[in-house]
Formats: sequence, structure tokens, C-alpha cells
Amino acid sequence: MIGNKSTFATLVVWTLISNPCIGAKRSDVDQMNYLAKMMGIGIACNLDMDAISHQIGKWTDKKLPPGSKDQQRYLPEMMNAVQASVEYQLAHGTPSQCNEAKTFFKSDEFQERLKQ
Repeated sequence: MIGNKSTFATLVVWTLISNPCIGAKRSDVDQMNYLAKMMGIGIACNLDMDAISHQIGKWTDKKLPPGSKDQQRYLPEMMNAVQASVEYQLAHGTPSQCNEAKTFFKSDEFQERLKQ
């Protein structure tokens, strides 16, 4: 996991859920939070994120329909959370976190999260 988990988690969670959900389910917002964190680690670790980003984009479009208020609200915040994760990983990350992201994106857990 990321170094100071509580500080990072607080930053990302505050970014994504500082205001009540419009129509998105809380579980979807939590999922966005986790995927944003892992995407950021993957990007910072120079993992090949093309196919992964496409898969996450399809999941996001399913949960936040294009043009919807939810998409307008949460997609920019998800991207901000990805950027925060990249910056955190570059400044404080470890090789084990890169391995964690690499393993996660190849796992059944990742595929199951995208089915939810």
C-alpha cells in the first residue's frame, strides 16, 4: 500500500466525496477512488496503461453515462485523484507499490471490480 495510507486516503476520499452524490451510488464512488489510486500508481510506475485505461473508461461510462450530471461532477474529480496518486507515487512511492499495481491490473480482482 501507499506510504502514509491515512493521509493519502483522506486526500483522495475528500476529493471524490466532499459533496453528496448526485445520482452515483456510494459504492461506485468508492470504486472510482480505488481505481484512481491504482491508475495513478500504474502511470507513475510506467506500466502499460493503454488497455487498462480503456477498460476503466468503459466501466466509468457505464457508471457515469456520458453527458450526465454524475459524469460532469465525478469524472473531473476522478482525474484529479489519478493525478494526486501519480504525484504521491513519484514523491513517496516504493517499487513494491509498483509491483502491487502491476499484480492488481493482471488479477481477477481487477476484472471483478469492473463487473460491479
